[in-house]
Amino acid sequence: MIIDPVSTGIGLVIGVLVTVFVRELVFKTVQNEEHTKLTAHWSLSEHSGGKPVKLCTEHIGAIGVPAGSQLLVSRDTRVPEDLRKRCEVRVSARIQSNFALGDDRALVFASAVRPGALAVWTFEEQVLQRLSDEWARAWADSEPMVAQVELSGLRELMGQTVEVHGSVSDVAEKGGVHYLRLLDGHGFLATVASDAPISAAKGSMVRVIGTVDRSLVGKEPILRAVKVERLAHSVAITR
Repeated sequence: MIIDPVSTGIGLVIGVLVTVFVRELVFKTVQNEEHTKLTAHWSLSEHSGGKPVKLCTEHIGAIGVPAGSQLLVSRDTRVPEDLRKRCEVRVSARIQSNFALGDDRALVFASAVRPGALAVWTFEEQVLQRLSDEWARAWADSEPMVAQVELSGLRELMGQTVEVHGSVSDVAEKGGVHYLRLLDGHGFLATVASDAPISAAKGSMVRVIGTVDRSLVGKEPILRAVKVERLAHSVAITR
């Protein structure tokens, strides 16, 4: 294998810059450097003694996170289903830092939290307080994560709040409840129910956020809508 010296040089420069960035991020408020350690070998479970952590990250890789942890991620981040089930996940459009906060220590990352990411481990009180304050502000400004799923997967998500997209195949109203039938590109159907009127014409493409329930009639799942909005510049699906 031929090693490109230019690429190697660029990689070394990036590595140095990342190291300096992380050190400056933490050490500028650290009074005792013995309370910190720069590492790429870390484990959130070992870091917290198996206890839940508060994890803030722009994006998340395939890492182990203690059950019951609170995750705060950027709005477009994909979070693995097992993490959504085991942890409380919220999203924000203003994530600027990457860190994991435990009871008496923290990991501050130079990039998104993924395996091998460079981080500073610290239990310096001033850093912990700063991160705790930042976490509180970001968490208060966040909203629950809603996973976008296919209509075919609704049966496995009873009781969960999800987002689905599809074409309106029918619209009806009965007993003050408004219904629409939703069709996806694979031929799967679901019923959407809403106490409020649904402004979506037959054939239009819509985005629905709602809680998955079991239809009282037939085997088709029902989605009790929290929000229904028409998708602009979309092509309807026909059956």
